[in-house]
Amino acid sequence: MKKASLIFGLVPLLAPAEAMAHVKWFCAYDTAIPPLPISDVFTSSFAAAAVGFCALMFVAYVVDRAVNGKVWARQLDDAITRYEHYSDAIIRVAVGVLFLVLWHAGDTILMPELKTTNGLVPWLQLAISVSMLFPATLLLGAAGIIGLYGYAIMQYGAFHMMDYPVIPGVAVYLGLATFRGAHFNTVRLSVLYSSVAVTMMWGAIEKFGYPCWTLPLMAVYPKLTLGLGFGRFMDVAGFVEFSLAFFMVTGTALLRWSCFALLLLLSSAIPAFGQADAMGHLLIIAALITMIISGQRIIQMPAVVVRAGILTQAGLLTFGYALTITAAFGLYYGSQYLAGR
Repeated sequence: MKKASLIFGLVPLLAPAEAMAHVKWFCAYDTAIPPLPISDVFTSSFAAAAVGFCALMFVAYVVDRAVNGKVWARQLDDAITRYEHYSDAIIRVAVGVLFLVLWHAGDTILMPELKTTNGLVPWLQLAISVSMLFPATLLLGAAGIIGLYGYAIMQYGAFHMMDYPVIPGVAVYLGLATFRGAHFNTVRLSVLYSSVAVTMMWGAIEKFGYPCWTLPLMAVYPKLTLGLGFGRFMDVAGFVEFSLAFFMVTGTALLRWSCFALLLLLSSAIPAFGQADAMGHLLIIAALITMIISGQRIIQMPAVVVRAGILTQAGLLTFGYALTITAAFGLYYGSQYLAGR
């Protein structure tokens, strides 16, 4: 239990009291403007945060692998996964409510900042909401969601919609629910996990590249910085989001705690930012609840990681964490460059 207590102590370090509102829903933004030059992002504050979070991730992986396989951990996993049959209902209710609200609003495509004057969009959203009532129509609803996502790409561009891979991820999850077999269930859960993780990681890189978008929000809610300077706060906030998302797809016994920490962060924003935040985060919140129930049973690590000792596993995964951050920067900046050409 001492090891379990240690991870409980790590969670607050990974989760400062930051309301995880998506800045595009509340502040002016312009994706045509290039992000900060990499030289301005990689400051001494960024380097200190990077080293600190790499060390924290290493410790988290050591604890995670040490706990994995313990009798109490298996018993806890069995007790929670007993409720997995509710997972589909959670996602379907969330999608049904979201698209019913969107239909009522009448001018929003999928997320609060995606506005439209197309009169057909609300009726498609109503049809998607109704399709969640019946298992036989889930595939049609999933197709409708993909169609709206494609329409949003045409209206706002691919780079903007790369903020929301959770949308097609949920659509695939719903669409594969109509096919029977353990293989389809494994695939759709894997897609759901990955889409949520990538959504959060992408938002984290945005915090590094466009910190100026958050300045107006900090002026209204200065307590969110917890007394840190703005630059340091944005560095910490970006690493918190990225670290929790990465652990969400690479953790084992304690993977649920990463999902739960993200769930708390997202939920904490709703009282402060209201309906727009609730609507924008509803799919992610529902997905996180599903992931907490399912746990780590569908994510396969490479054999070189599985066969290694605890310290070696922690080292390899921390190295993978660092490489993933580097790759995410390259993808984000490269995508923005191509979008702005």
